Amino acid sequence: MNFFFAKIQFWLLSYKAELFSIIAAISTAPRNSVINIFTDSQSVISKFNNLQLNPTHPNKLFKFNSWPIWHTLLNIIKSYKLQITFHKVQAHSDNYLNEQADSLAKQHPSSPLLSFNYTNLYNPYHIIQWEQHYVELPTRHFIKQICKAHILAMWASQKRNSEWSYFNQDIDWRSTWLYFNHNQKPSYNITNFRLNQLKSFKTKILLNELPTYSLYHTIYPNQYPDTTCFHCNLSNSPSHWRTCVNPSLLNQIIQTSTTQIILNNLPDLDTYQKHNLINKILQHPALNSLYTLPNTFYSNLTLKGLIPKSLISTIQNSDIPYKTASQIIIDILLNINEQSYEQLWKTYCIHFSNWKKQQNRSQSQPINQSLRSSNLITKHTRFRRDYTYSCLCGLPDQLHSRTNTCPPIGQAIRKINIWSILWIKYNMSSNYILNIQI
Repeated sequence: MNFFFAKIQFWLLSYKAELFSIIAAISTAPRNSVINIFTDSQSVISKFNNLQLNPTHPNKLFKFNSWPIWHTLLNIIKSYKLQITFHKVQAHSDNYLNEQADSLAKQHPSSPLLSFNYTNLYNPYHIIQWEQHYVELPTRHFIKQICKAHILAMWASQKRNSEWSYFNQDIDWRSTWLYFNHNQKPSYNITNFRLNQLKSFKTKILLNELPTYSLYHTIYPNQYPDTTCFHCNLSNSPSHWRTCVNPSLLNQIIQTSTTQIILNNLPDLDTYQKHNLINKILQHPALNSLYTLPNTFYSNLTLKGLIPKSLISTIQNSDIPYKTASQIIIDILLNINEQSYEQLWKTYCIHFSNWKKQQNRSQSQPINQSLRSSNLITKHTRFRRDYTYSCLCGLPDQLHSRTNTCPPIGQAIRKINIWSILWIKYNMSSNYILNIQI
């Protein structure tokens, strides 16, 4: 029995190794051969049969993963007039040859590298490159990923996100995006006024853009000079509205929402286990406002919608799968957010509105308006500067701060450059951009 083993690199997908193995095997066969291939990869068999039995429309020649490798394989078969039959083998079923193949695959650290020539004679199509690497993905999907990464990097580089930048690695971003999209995938297009209103409310909470006294104090410091709350005279903050009118109501909402979701959505747990899990969730630092140890994920970030990994792990410790645990936490926070809107935010708005009427407060020009006017006057007197370039971000040195920190767009460019290489080599998710510190 002859055998061959090697390792591949870049664009690591589930069946790419299988494709390389098939191409390496049939390349040794003479013309007009009849070949039987035994594999445990049903995805490769299904895709091969689909491409062979259903000729692809010209517009869809490049709309599937690893398309340069597939076209090379099909053209080799056609040129050498090979007759190939695939046979599905059950994985881990004590099949001797399948076990031998798995044993060879486990030797990949010491295996030689198998390179693929994307511009070979059997692939007559043009192929794009990114960062000096050929792109195996569908072009439209690849461009969408790059655009998504650019948006994510720009958002992550904004100064307003510095509030939680220390905890980026502790946040479960998949669950967080689901929460902000009301527990629906990004492709979910069905909306209504209620969901749009709650989504806007969640986004404004995250960005500290709710029209609270604290925000008015920032924008209109002359009209709203006090740093204390208009209602309770306590220290003000963007999240003070949650505890202004009734300090204990927020804890009641968290407790009621957690109890309701756990009792109704985990039928496999008995009553004791459910109540034990409820206590663990309520005592977790991410939901317990009394837990204020330094460098720990605190409740204000969780209520903004940033879901910590440790909170999901608390549910997983009860032998609950990750997806179920994630859904439970998302449902709890959605319930808290909705109840907070009805019971806390509306009440705060009523008090704030009545107070403004009593004080006869009106919004005039912000304090920065005069500065903007002076900038307009001096705008035409600026002279052309000779820019120098030495930073990796590619932006002029003159646009950097005194501490040589890249501007937001420069940080975004560097984050994309770092992530794109990891994406090509290790199939890294675009959410990894949020963990990159520049």
